[in-house]
Amino acid sequence: MVILLALPACILIDHYSPKSGFLGLIYFGQEFQKSVLPEVREISPVTSSQFGYDGQFYAQIALCPTLMDDALVRALDNPTYRSRRIGLPFLAFCLGLGKSAWILQIYALLNFGFWLLLLWAISRFIGYNSPRDLFLATALLWSTGTLTSIERSLTDFPAAVLGVLAVF
Repeated sequence: MVILLALPACILIDHYSPKSGFLGLIYFGQEFQKSVLPEVREISPVTSSQFGYDGQFYAQIALCPTLMDDALVRALDNPTYRSRRIGLPFLAFCLGLGKSAWILQIYALLNFGFWLLLLWAISRFIGYNSPRDLFLATALLWSTGTLTSIERSLTDFPAAVLGVLAVF
């Protein structure tokens, strides 16, 4: 089981910065820096590429999960589409106790938390009694989709984990 932690741990280590913590997992883009929420501008996260990735929009929703702020509408690339995926941002908001810096760090790490939850669920409901069980766990926990979701703070993997838990 400990070996399964290797790749996600490498992702976390690779994206950690003493200055910004785990915000490198969110992939903020330079093109959207003009329109980010004031709370994000104040924290000044590292921009990893020109356009960034979807997690940057959901992280901002986490700062304003009521979706009532006009600045949030300007900060999102597609407010109607993004507003339908409110679960993970809302969880980050609740766990962050309304503090912007905490909310963003928690949002960045939630995929890893769901990864640990899936690891526990596989252990609890299937076990690691045979090579087949280990291959199943590896396929689920090290798939490209899983690792990309951790690396870019996406909402897809946590949703999939909740679906798997419902099946279990």
